[in-house]
Formats: sequence, structure tokens, C-alpha cells
Amino acid sequence: DPAIAAGAYNAGPTRMREHLETGRPLPAETVEHMKRFKKAQYKYGKTEVLRDPSVMRPGSPVSQALQPLQSFSSQVSSITMDTNQPGMDIFFEDHNFPAVLPGRVKDIGAQYNNDGSGYGNFIVIESQDPQTGEMVDVLYSHLPEAPSQYIGQNINAGEIIGKQGGTGSVQSYDGTIASIDFLAPAAQGSKSMTPYSNYKQLRQTIASQLRG
Repeated sequence: DPAIAAGAYNAGPTRMREHLETGRPLPAETVEHMKRFKKAQYKYGKTEVLRDPSVMRPGSPVSQALQPLQSFSSQVSSITMDTNQPGMDIFFEDHNFPAVLPGRVKDIGAQYNNDGSGYGNFIVIESQDPQTGEMVDVLYSHLPEAPSQYIGQNINAGEIIGKQGGTGSVQSYDGTIASIDFLAPAAQGSKSMTPYSNYKQLRQTIASQLRG
């Protein structure tokens, strides 16, 4: 990692090795030096460093899009990344379910299987990945009631779209969860579940903002 090399240059290779092996804190000067190095990487085209929350500048597209999520950190008690699926499950103590990206409502509906499982009430919001600029369909599901929004409505990040609910095998102490999936753009009503190509990085960045 070039940033680690820059830190070792600043603090010395022995101090950096101790930090990596034992967790011994680095000097504040070194930490700041590494942040400046990462920002320089972004400035000169290494855009993937934006995935590190420490690099998010107040005026960057990423911070502007996700900053409202920090206000929910006191309500977030758990975040789980779905294994081999393009989603994440979040438990909000007050059960208010916010949109995690700004966008436009593309689809609204309900999906239940014969055994009672399924996505339940859901809403799909067509959004833009602030890291890549690519479009992404964000599926918010397991809502206990039909969404009150309408097709074409603009939604802000942090805007409450409903309450978290439970459908099928939701795992939480009260049987509710806020379930979010990041999907490749598809036509309205297609019910496509093709994962969005950058979903892993996007959900990690969103999680870091929700944790404050």
C-alpha cells in the first residue's frame, strides 16, 4: 500500500511495523501525513482511495451525498453485509428507515412467496453511485406497509421512506430489519436482481457513514 510506505517514510519503518503487527498508535503527524498522501492520490487520478472514509473531503461528491447519514449513527445498532448478495441489513433502534442515497422513485410494489417469505413491501430508488458516477437501483424492502411515495418522486439521502419491517426469515431481536440491495439499472417493473458491479465498495462506504 503506497500510503503505508508514505507513513513508514514519515515515522520510520520500525514504528510502522510495530503499528501493523501490534496496533501501536502512529504519531499524529504520521496519520495526517498519510491522509494528505491519500488525498494527493485522489487528486492525480487514483479515485479508488475515495473508499477510505478518512479521505472524504467536505466538498467531495461522496461526502455531499452521504453526509446526512451520519445523523442516524446513534440509532444504528447493527449492520450486516449479505454474503454473496449485493445488499446490507441495518437495524435502526427507532425503526425509521432512511434512504441511503438521493434519487428518484422508479418502482413500488410487494413480493411474497407462498411460504410467507419474500421482499414484502418494497421501493426501488434510481440513484447515482457518488464514487463512480454510475447509476444504481437501490431496493429498500421488508417494509411493513406499502410505501407512501409515488413513481418519479425525488428522494433525498436521509429522508425517511418508511419503517423497517420483517418478512420471512428476518433475523433480529424483534423480527424487523432495514434491508437494502444495490442492483444494476433495469427497466421499471422488470424485477431484475442483477447485482450492481460496485456494490461491495458502495455499501462499505455507506456503512462507514451510518456508523458515524
